[in-house]
Amino acid sequence: MATETVSFSLDPERDADLVTWLDKHDRRARSAAIREKLRAGIRQNSSSLADVLAELREIKRMLRSGVVAVSTADAGQDDDPASAAVKGKLANLGL
Repeated sequence: MATETVSFSLDPERDADLVTWLDKHDRRARSAAIREKLRAGIRQNSSSLADVLAELREIKRMLRSGVVAVSTADAGQDDDPASAAVKGKLANLGL
């Protein structure tokens, strides 16, 4: 199986956290650690249909309890906690 090498640069000051994290790994284990973190980030940032449906069910439940949300654009501006929660759920859908 052929491999593809990808390289990138790190700034010692701006990327100090990454340099520290990489230094904690043995040189031979770095590639596997980087692949694992990249995949975890991709999984975390991708919503499945089940995730969207679960969020919509939660919003529906909250709306039935009397919470009203008009827009996600003004979330956090003088909202009561329940309305802010619904707006946050809507914003998290990434639609």
